[in-house]
Amino acid sequence: MKTLSNKPDVFTLIRSHSKLYALAADGIYSVVGDRLIPIVGFHFSNPAYGLLAYQDMNGRIFIADSHSLYLFDGKSVRLLSSGLLLFVIC
Repeated sequence: MKTLSNKPDVFTLIRSHSKLYALAADGIYSVVGDRLIPIVGFHFSNPAYGLLAYQDMNGRIFIADSHSLYLFDGKSVRLLSSGLLLFVIC
């Protein structure tokens, strides 16, 4: 099996339109071929338990770690709410 990257902290992949994004502890990367290209540097508050992502109908990507909710608009990440205790059961 081929690995995409040696970067150990990529938690989630999400496709938005024609782009594939990798969400990591230190920001958001674009996946191009077999490379990760930094898009936005950002330190999520508690990514140790993973990052979850959901895209709405307008193409905005909502990201959650275990304590906070963020919005990625394709150019920047904005903190929407913090101090939450988020549990997700899949």
